[in-house]
Amino acid sequence: MRIADPAVVAALVDLGGRQRLIEWGWFRLTSANAVVLIALCILLGAAAVGRLAPTERDAEEVVGND
Repeated sequence: MRIADPAVVAALVDLGGRQRLIEWGWFRLTSANAVVLIALCILLGAAAVGRLAPTERDAEEVVGND
């Protein structure tokens, strides 16, 4: 009795994030690295939006409350 097809086992092992998406010199982007890179971009974007968002002090300056 066969437990699993070798092709299925190979596909499951390949899901470990070892597949190279981009290889450029010393830089190798794997699927696992891509997930980390995307998360980092999202966090940096959220931080930039938070810094650019108007604060309560800015709102007071626009309205003219002293």
